[in-house]
Amino acid sequence: MSAPPRYAFYARTSSDTQKKDETIETQLKAARDWSERTGIPMREHYLDDGVSSKTPFVEREHGARLISDARAGRLTHVLAYSFRRLGRDQLDTLQTVKTLSDLGVSVQSICEPVPDGGEADVAVLMIGVLTSFGQYDWVQLRRLLSAGKEKWAGEGYWPGGPPPFGYSLAGERRRRLARNEEEIRALRRVGDLYLTGDYSQHRLADLLNADRTPTPKAMRDGSDGYRWTGSLLCALLSNPLYTGRVSWRGKVVAVEPELG
Repeated sequence: MSAPPRYAFYARTSSDTQKKDETIETQLKAARDWSERTGIPMREHYLDDGVSSKTPFVEREHGARLISDARAGRLTHVLAYSFRRLGRDQLDTLQTVKTLSDLGVSVQSICEPVPDGGEADVAVLMIGVLTSFGQYDWVQLRRLLSAGKEKWAGEGYWPGGPPPFGYSLAGERRRRLARNEEEIRALRRVGDLYLTGDYSQHRLADLLNADRTPTPKAMRDGSDGYRWTGSLLCALLSNPLYTGRVSWRGKVVAVEPELG
């Protein structure tokens, strides 16, 4: 008599996309519904919440744990909400599926089921087709997001992401760049020290670290784990935004007066 199958569920959401769709809870609910419908319990859950799809599966905290458990023979099947939760594109997804398959673990998708009982090569073909659709959707989404950012930039708004150091987002849509006086004072001190000519960028970084001057990231999130480096100073001091001139893919972004 063969041992009963051991199912696990894998879920992921990205830190760089909206979480209103396919949140961890949405994926978990789908898994619970699947278990009730099939009568198959989930032995384990592997949840990478806020992990970019750019991160390879084996480098994600719970993805790596899943692979380790698969090597130890603790799993026979992995269920996911969709194949897109496994990898960024078709190649990444198929590599993850192959890695698990080589360990004797079958991968199934709730939204993209592959019928059981067929030939193994047919299942591989179907997974290949399904993941190609997933990659096509991903490419189209990137194109739409890029077009949206270009539209915002063309209208004089900040196209997205955290505002540059020295600025905050303001206005009705919180899309305009406005001066952040506390950050400007810190930026001016760094610039004034550099303009004395007494310091190279690396020596200035050593000075700022020695007197525990917080880096831009440290000022924003309160952490003391960041350090000044020459490359950080180079990027900060050469940013054309601080002269009032900035563009995004050729579109001029309206900003407040330069910080100089």
